[in-house]
Amino acid sequence: NIPYFDTGAYPVLEYPVLIGFVMWITAAVARTAGSIDGGAVRFFDLTALLMITSAVVTVIVLVRLLGRRPWDAAMFALAPVLVLSGLINWDLLAVALTTGALLAWSRRRPVLAGVLIGLGMATKLYPLFLLGPLFVLCLRTGRTRELARVVGATVVSWALVNAPVFLGARDGWTEFWRFNDQRGGELGSVFYLLQLAGYPFPSSLLDATIFGLFAAACVGVAWLGLTAPRRPRVAQLAFLVVAAFLLVNKVYSPQYALWLLPLAVLARPRWRDFLIWQATEVIYWLAIWLHLSGFLADGTAVRFYYAAIVGHVAGILWVALMIVRDVLQPEHDPVRQTGDDDPVFPWADDPPAGPGTGPPRARRSGTGSPRADRELA
Repeated sequence: NIPYFDTGAYPVLEYPVLIGFVMWITAAVARTAGSIDGGAVRFFDLTALLMITSAVVTVIVLVRLLGRRPWDAAMFALAPVLVLSGLINWDLLAVALTTGALLAWSRRRPVLAGVLIGLGMATKLYPLFLLGPLFVLCLRTGRTRELARVVGATVVSWALVNAPVFLGARDGWTEFWRFNDQRGGELGSVFYLLQLAGYPFPSSLLDATIFGLFAAACVGVAWLGLTAPRRPRVAQLAFLVVAAFLLVNKVYSPQYALWLLPLAVLARPRWRDFLIWQATEVIYWLAIWLHLSGFLADGTAVRFYYAAIVGHVAGILWVALMIVRDVLQPEHDPVRQTGDDDPVFPWADDPPAGPGTGPPRARRSGTGSPRADRELA
């Protein structure tokens, strides 16, 4: 079948367009194996090769992004969730595109960054959330022209990828949105946790509640980005926004931790905090399979899964809180301790602060950028 267009044995595909066509091309190559069983094995092998390649590309991009701390890329390469969850789904493709967008932005190529964000959105929705931090930091630094370019390129690239399916197979295109709209609080979410605890959340209020919580979190991150004593780094705000989405989302699949992985390396490169978070994700990975299989008798798996959801939420919150502290007290930021300002946004020094751009201590201390302060002096 051609994804989204054909209505044969598999009439619907609840994935974004780019994943659908990656699956289609991979399947076409795999069919050269001849037998059905051989084709299925080859499909897995080819998909695994693509995901491994995406992971390697992400490591290379991180090395180039990390400035004076290239060794921090080992945190991504050695992450337990990369091994455990990297082949569950096609998420690593979106991770590579998103990390590539950050590298393009760091090289002052906003159009390329936007193209990669748009392609990432055509794979998974979450790359969209990069635009929020970029909007806040461009607003703070007066880089509105670059902001317009990255947003425009994002819209155009996403539209070009989606247009053929949207125009030619509208029902197939909307299936992804319909599927996510109609699902309730499912595995790994705080709403599923409430259900396990005997307090099911009203389904009629679920979408509005999630939207309200995520919007409130985004407003909080924006306020932090605009009022912090020193300009926050792109990865710091991006981690906070993506983490907020995952914490209030309807479902938390194990591979979603991959979305945060490169952002955590860029935002908070401390092995202690990284391993605390990774430990909670490994426990959650184990718990979800035990829960689904019913392997443990007498409800033990349910209780273990209950605790694992709490643990993974706590792990993400721990890293998020450390990042918020780094933003409010930049002397604790591991990246800025080495002399780097923001490896993802090195070309945009803060302008001299004016009325309403920050707290009094920020206005007294200059621009918040060491290089710009030296130039002003």
